[in-house]
Amino acid sequence: IVFARVDESDIPPFRITHQDKEGGSSSDAPYEDHRYPFAGEANPIVRLGYVKVDRSSVPGAGFSSVYDLSMESMNNNGKMLSDARENWNATQWFDPPSLASEYLARVNWLPDGTVCAQWQDRS
Repeated sequence: IVFARVDESDIPPFRITHQDKEGGSSSDAPYEDHRYPFAGEANPIVRLGYVKVDRSSVPGAGFSSVYDLSMESMNNNGKMLSDARENWNATQWFDPPSLASEYLARVNWLPDGTVCAQWQDRS
């Protein structure tokens, strides 16, 4: 599994107010707060992580029936959890390139099984 870890704790919230159906605004209109990095202000800190996932740490992998899965879960639940914890503890972290660390545009798996990440700056 490849995943992004985003720390936006230094980004102040920005309130977006939803307009009513007639297009006007209302003091009791619903709103959403989003953390938005305005130009010239701090950006979120983004890191890319890789976690190896194998069959021993995935519940139900390779079983043909619910019965088989439930019996295996009763017998090996502790081992499955142990394997999953071991995999997550061995996460490999990839920091963004120094010249383009502000925006992780996309991540793709390539045909040979490697991962390609596209980073870009916000300018």
